[in-house]
Amino acid sequence: MSAAEVADAVDRRALRSVAVQFFANGTVYATVIPRLPDIRERVDISIGALGLVLTLGSVASLIGSLLAGGVIARFGSRKVMIYGTACSIAFLPLIGFSTGPVLLVAALFGLLFFDVFIDVAMNVQGSALSARRHTPVMNRLHGFWSLGTVTGGVVTVLVSLLRRMDRQ
Repeated sequence: MSAAEVADAVDRRALRSVAVQFFANGTVYATVIPRLPDIRERVDISIGALGLVLTLGSVASLIGSLLAGGVIARFGSRKVMIYGTACSIAFLPLIGFSTGPVLLVAALFGLLFFDVFIDVAMNVQGSALSARRHTPVMNRLHGFWSLGTVTGGVVTVLVSLLRRMDRQ
């Protein structure tokens, strides 16, 4: 196997890995959205208050976007992507089991803070692969993210329906 063939095989494997990360990120993000009505009911807040909670949680994205470039430059996009994903996922149960608006804001803050790091790191990885391969790959990668959001949303809705059927 020539050096070019080895490099191509490594790039293909790296592209698959980054595509899985895009898919997983979309899936994680999408598991929250279908549950918002149930979460809002459990936390006992109005739709307006939920909007405020989501806005306050989203401030984390702004803060994270100011820090992501420096963190990725220091630790590398691969490490940031892996550890950011673990940290982001760790906040999911806090969102799902929140019993008050303060805990919900804190949980969303954590999820969205680390999500920015993941997004930037995934795009850095995809851009590097695109440059090495001399072919655009970002459209495919973002397609996997979209497929992940659909998958995460559908699975979450199905699980919610099954839980409701069990309660009846």
